Amino acid sequence: MLKQQKIEIEFSNRHCHLSQCDAEQLGISSEEMEKASLLPLKVDGQFSTSLYLSSLKYPDMRFRVLIPFREWSQVEIDGSDSHKLNLFNVPFVYGGRPPGDSPRIEVFFKDPAKAISIPVIFNPPHLHIGEVFYKEMYNSGENQKFVEYTLGEFTKVKFLIKLEPSPLMTPIIHLQKDLWTGTGKQKFILV
Repeated sequence: MLKQQKIEIEFSNRHCHLSQCDAEQLGISSEEMEKASLLPLKVDGQFSTSLYLSSLKYPDMRFRVLIPFREWSQVEIDGSDSHKLNLFNVPFVYGGRPPGDSPRIEVFFKDPAKAISIPVIFNPPHLHIGEVFYKEMYNSGENQKFVEYTLGEFTKVKFLIKLEPSPLMTPIIHLQKDLWTGTGKQKFILV
């Protein structure tokens, strides 16, 4: 670890990634996708949409749809959601499909009759970073999988490191709101 570093923080709470096939099955039309508001995320090429899926079993729980579509669908939840959904031992997965024995949740877009079952994974705190910045920040030659940061004065959080395809991607932390103790969007983080 080299020095104190200021890294931008984005909240990454419950959301879902869909396959094109599942989006069609849910009744999300291309017209609705074209009309949806898009918010660019700091991770290259990803957008948060104004479209939400709802849970059949937990009507007050909604999942924001992210694009572009993927080869498979998955719902990502944080720690507090796992308690609300009564789901424990939810796996976390990066760069691959959710395991076949992942818990599933029934979700729908507008019509509950078109609900489908999607695997659920845990979305732990993670650091997206390009290789260039990774090498600057961590001078060890080995690829680290986790790093521990102190947020503010008290909260120590273990982050999963996610190396991005874009080598120049500046570091961005995705954190659940229930772990955030600061105010505003940026915070000094001890590296």
